[in-house]
Formats: sequence, structure tokens, C-alpha cells
Amino acid sequence: MYKVSLIIRVKEGNSEFNFFAMQTANNLNLDGFVKLINDGIYLIEVEGKEDQINNFVECCNTNPEGGDITEYKLKTNQKKKFSAFLTL
Repeated sequence: MYKVSLIIRVKEGNSEFNFFAMQTANNLNLDGFVKLINDGIYLIEVEGKEDQINNFVECCNTNPEGGDITEYKLKTNQKKKFSAFLTL
């Protein structure tokens, strides 16, 4: 089990990134959350298999919502904390 923490800045005026992140995580069977922490800046914590995490990060890098990953932390072999993917 892998866990990733991401801080993602999106283009100004774009308020749909949380939906994009949630939909992508659900499609990849990942658990965790996405939370708007400041204007245009989102915190994401996500857990799952390594390949699923890599796909999620790639989707965030190339998403149509204009996201730009500014911080990425990979933590491995962590106990699973989440049972779904939520928007907070």
C-alpha cells in the first residue's frame, strides 16, 4: 500500500479541480481526500497500489482543469487510513 500527499495549484478561477480529483481517484480505486486549502491550492492525500498512484499523479499533471503539482511526497508501506475518496 502506498500513500501520496500532493499540493496542487490550479489556474485562477478554476473551482472544479476537486471534482476532477475525486472522479479520477474513484476510477482508479484509490482512497483519500482532496481539500481546498487556499484560493486555487488543493491538498490531496491518496492511498492505493503503486501503479494506481502513478496513474493518478500523471492525470493530475495533465488534467484539463489546469493543475500544476507544486509539492509531491511519496510515503510507502503506511497503514491504510481511508476507506473512500472524499472532497472536504
